[in-house]
Amino acid sequence: MTEEEKQFAKLPELHTRETDWRRALHGEYGPYFKTNDELLELADRMRKKPPRRIVGDMSRATLNYLFGKSRDTYQSIQILCKTGFGRDALILVRSLLENSIIIFYMFEGEKKTEERITEWIQFDLRERKILLDAIEREPTDFFKVKGKWLSKKSEIRRSYEELPEKIKKKQGWSYEQLARKMGLEAQYIYYRHLSSLVHPTSTSAKGYMTVEKDRVVIRVGPGEKSIPNALVFSHRYFLMILNKVNSVFDLNEDENLEKHERLYSIRREKLQL
Repeated sequence: MTEEEKQFAKLPELHTRETDWRRALHGEYGPYFKTNDELLELADRMRKKPPRRIVGDMSRATLNYLFGKSRDTYQSIQILCKTGFGRDALILVRSLLENSIIIFYMFEGEKKTEERITEWIQFDLRERKILLDAIEREPTDFFKVKGKWLSKKSEIRRSYEELPEKIKKKQGWSYEQLARKMGLEAQYIYYRHLSSLVHPTSTSAKGYMTVEKDRVVIRVGPGEKSIPNALVFSHRYFLMILNKVNSVFDLNEDENLEKHERLYSIRREKLQL
């Protein structure tokens, strides 16, 4: 065990307490922020490295896009956590998990990748046609969006007509189905938990409501709530994405990624959901 891993092992368990969130962030959670920031630095180094494995133009462009999108989402999560908004950070953790499931499915194997990317694009073209139909039925100006969409009407309809019939009739990708295909069932279970926190549900209300002297009090603003979960799971899902990027492009970052895998394992054992 390295010195850094030994320090992690000595840290207190990660669980939500009513305490001074600023002290918690800059004190006991400080090493966790440091590690998450180091993962972001690693990602930025990876983005600048030339790939040692040559992949097709479509595959390269798609993975670079999803990598860049995930990178910004991950950084946004860290910013929210550092300012005490862990509950809102979890909304983006859910988005990061969606990205990781899509990336793992599309880049499962070289032979399947371009076919799945093509299908992914075709489903989006179909959705644009469905949205166009809905906008045309909308009686108002729809905040001037309607005009912009109608100006692209012929292009959208033409793209739709060129789609294969199976895409027009087929259900779009389901995160549950994709997670099962990729052996990511555990991640999907947490995805469902995150969904209950993201949407206005009685589950998410518990993070805002407390009872004090027979009165229901709604707590808003920054606090420690949900920050541990957002820190640990954003690190996990972004690390999954970096592992896939490293594998597809052969960036030779195995050692650095393995270090973060070990640190995640230590944090996971300390996390109390």
